[in-house]
Amino acid sequence: MAEIQTEESPGSLNANAIIDKLAQSGFLSDLLADKDVKATLLGEIRELGFRPPLHYVVLRLITAIVAKSESFIGKAISSRLQTFIENTPLLAGLLQRLITIQHGTETKDALKTSILTVITEGRPVDLDALEIDDTTPIETMLALHNIQGFEKVLSELEGQTDTLITAFQKEIDQLFHNMVSPELRWPKPRRELGSFDRVKYNSNLNGLYGREKEIELLTNFAGDIEICGPEFNFRWMLIKGDGGTGKTRLAFDFTTEKLNRNIWKAGKLHLHDLEKFRNPEKWLPRQPTFIVIDYVSGQAEKTGDLLRIFANNAAHYDFPVRVLLLERKVDKSWLAKMLPENGDKPMVMDHVFGHEDENGLTIPPVDATAIKKMMKERFAKAGQTPPCGDLLLAAAQRVDTRPNDANQPRPLFALATAEAMIAEAEKEPESQPDFTKIAALLNQEDVLAGMLRREEDTCWQHAAPDDGGGTLTRYKLALALATLTQGLDLNDLETKDADYGPVARHLPDPPPDHHQGLISALGGTGTFLAPVEPDIMGEFFVARTLLECSTKHRHCLVNNSLKNGKIAPIASILRLLQDFPQKTVDIDIPAAMLSCEHEIAAYSYAWMAIDWLDQCNKVNNPKMADDFMDALKMLSIKFPKNHKIAQEESKAVFNMILDDLNTNRQRTNTMLLRLDTLCAQFSDNEEISLIMAEAYSNIFFRKEEKYNRKQIDEMLSRIDTLRTKFNDHFKIGLAEAKAAVNISLRAGEQNDWEQTTVMLKRIDKLRETFGNRPEIVSREAKIVFNIIFDASKIGDWQKTDKLLNRLDTIRTEFDKNTEVALTEAHAASHIGTLCCEQGNWERVKAMLIRFDNLRTHFAHNIDIAISEALTAANICTFSSEKNDWNRVNEMLKRLDNLRAQFYENPEIAEAEASAASNISTISSEKGVKIWVADMLGRLDLLLLQFPKNYKIAVAEANAAFYIGEDACNRVDFNQGKKMLERLIKTSDRFSNNFLIKYGSEPHRTIDEAIQHISEMLLIKN
Repeated sequence: MAEIQTEESPGSLNANAIIDKLAQSGFLSDLLADKDVKATLLGEIRELGFRPPLHYVVLRLITAIVAKSESFIGKAISSRLQTFIENTPLLAGLLQRLITIQHGTETKDALKTSILTVITEGRPVDLDALEIDDTTPIETMLALHNIQGFEKVLSELEGQTDTLITAFQKEIDQLFHNMVSPELRWPKPRRELGSFDRVKYNSNLNGLYGREKEIELLTNFAGDIEICGPEFNFRWMLIKGDGGTGKTRLAFDFTTEKLNRNIWKAGKLHLHDLEKFRNPEKWLPRQPTFIVIDYVSGQAEKTGDLLRIFANNAAHYDFPVRVLLLERKVDKSWLAKMLPENGDKPMVMDHVFGHEDENGLTIPPVDATAIKKMMKERFAKAGQTPPCGDLLLAAAQRVDTRPNDANQPRPLFALATAEAMIAEAEKEPESQPDFTKIAALLNQEDVLAGMLRREEDTCWQHAAPDDGGGTLTRYKLALALATLTQGLDLNDLETKDADYGPVARHLPDPPPDHHQGLISALGGTGTFLAPVEPDIMGEFFVARTLLECSTKHRHCLVNNSLKNGKIAPIASILRLLQDFPQKTVDIDIPAAMLSCEHEIAAYSYAWMAIDWLDQCNKVNNPKMADDFMDALKMLSIKFPKNHKIAQEESKAVFNMILDDLNTNRQRTNTMLLRLDTLCAQFSDNEEISLIMAEAYSNIFFRKEEKYNRKQIDEMLSRIDTLRTKFNDHFKIGLAEAKAAVNISLRAGEQNDWEQTTVMLKRIDKLRETFGNRPEIVSREAKIVFNIIFDASKIGDWQKTDKLLNRLDTIRTEFDKNTEVALTEAHAASHIGTLCCEQGNWERVKAMLIRFDNLRTHFAHNIDIAISEALTAANICTFSSEKNDWNRVNEMLKRLDNLRAQFYENPEIAEAEASAASNISTISSEKGVKIWVADMLGRLDLLLLQFPKNYKIAVAEANAAFYIGEDACNRVDFNQGKKMLERLIKTSDRFSNNFLIKYGSEPHRTIDEAIQHISEMLLIKN
């Protein structure tokens, strides 16, 4: 009878059992820690063929197993060991030998002593008396090997040596690849969906509606994986759009449903995983890889590093890599961190897809049909008959108080509305729901608050201990903090008393005193609390939670979230302002700023100032902007030596000056004084001085400002002070040049030629200081143009010719400078048109010669071509009025040549249409029918090429109206009817009832024009 065993026989152990047995062999860990045994074992491993440093890795693996280590090179030892055993069956035998040592525990010390004594003293061992089998301790085998039994020991192991080495090499290679690979994953939905989960992108409750074009775009972005080359190997794209528009849902659906998952490795690179992706330069893709980074502003610098490294290494990739960035909007604040203006930016931009610059593509709104479909589907899955689509759409429009330009609700709000209506109907399951009444009572606050309440009732409370809600309240506050900071490790709460003061007792204690079930219910894992998603719900939850706190505690939490200087909480506050402006007002961020004691947090407030002001302008809330700027001023006073705070404040003040330049003179002057104060306080700060100089240069362009020579001289004096202090600072010098351009414009309007001369002298000095920098030279050309413009208008041709000579000198010296050339084209166009009106054909001819010369040197410059086309069109009009048909023919030939070269350009086509319309009208009045027919033919061809061009349509409508009116007056009813048909056809093509006008005639809508011609035909008939 077989002997009854009390534990599993070693020969029958599977991988998991072996791991468990090794973990239980505590005495073996002590033995392997012995330095003599370790040295002997290292020698044995090396003799087996594991060359340094691989023999240390093998020893590290064995030691980690028996020491119950949690990880091996960053990976779980259990999963790593299990893979080893399953891939290399012979390894199981070796590990089982280690396990059997526990059967000889009592003789371990004696065995070690005797064997090491033999090794040390060199006495021979009777090998024949020793049998090697599965139960032979490893110390015995090592000792025998080191004395003289190498062949005998290896006879049992040589069969597995090569396999073991190969397995270790492959495993170490895979380990290294895993170490440097990005962790791409989409969160899996919970088994029981909460109310938040039901409107998340991964709920699987809805199909993707209305995104066919975007899926096609992403398909083209992914491309054909068989194509290779540096630019194809790596591509990136930025998609932007308001929260709730479906950016993440689009990316999720594409990567999980449209991409072949057997080929592509695809998923979201979470922000905390992005931080752990530390060595992207060492990573080489082993399969096509599609990376999604959501809310890129939270890790702008790290994302920029990733793009730069991928672009740099693309030539070495064997598989394509795609990076899809998602963000609400592009702000210079974070964009400058992601793509700084340095030598690497052009290289990164070579790999952009779908948009020409870094500003990204705006995701369009889904249409009404898609909104109705997704809402109806939600009702159907809830087992309810959906109400009519129009009712659903109207309800969603009421809930989404900030719809897009198409006045369509965002998908998230549409789904939230459907969920709210379903929840209301389920309160009385036996009765027929009155969805019309339910929809009429819905508003945004009720819908979102209802979702939050259902989430807490169905998910959070069940996982929380029954202690009267105290634990849940603390964890809810921690979750709000996690959402504000885009993630919170509860270990960070070890210093909560020092960090949060009196608020600390309202936060959970740090691990290990934590509630894992509740953390999971809140969407966290381990000790990490993730932000609440969807982000709109996260913002709403943060606002509600903060407003439930006392004012002091609320502001303490906000200030502490900002004290680490990270972008994530700044972005969260700005999103809250964007989506819930009134709740942000109630939270009272300016009051939080006044109580801020952290210098880094103060800088964070200063850093968000520009975006804060921008959002205040969008919601037309100047008081919110003023309150913020007043609080920021107090922070500058509280931290008077912090130049970074002062710099950000200066930028915000400068933006306010630009925004109010022509609308709020008093506020502009107040901001100028504030900028003066900052500039004086930080007189050595180049950036603040530059902002000051830029402000002065723009203030001279203020419209409707009375020309005040004294005020201009005072501001120039301030610029001179800055220039004296920073004489070699080019950007400050350029600001002076811009000021000179604006002053010359105002001075020329007032015929203050003395001042214009002073501005030219300033430019001369700037050129002496900074050489022939093209930025300065182009400003000189603009000043010359400004003077030419005003001098020619008053007939001062002597001054005009003198300035034209100066422009010629600049053009000769900088013959390849397109800005200077374009300025000359504008001057030629102005003078040519002016002299045409005056009948000064010699000067007109001289200006046309200038255009010919410019086109010789800049044949492909579209802006110069457009300027010439406009000039030719103007000359056509004035020449036809004077019956100079030969000149009209010459100008039309110019237009034909320009149209032939720039056939697709609408602006040149519009210039031709304007000329054709004016010529046809004038020739009709003069009875020159051949010109009427010819010009109408031109308009027909232009409309055929540009059927949706509004300006060309207006030109044709103008011609048809006035030719028709003239024909009716001359009792030419046939021509009148033809023109009426043209008007009707144009009206049918364009839905808007646009205005038409010719010369000094009053404006008419096209409908009025049609009615007028119709009445004339009836009356005359």
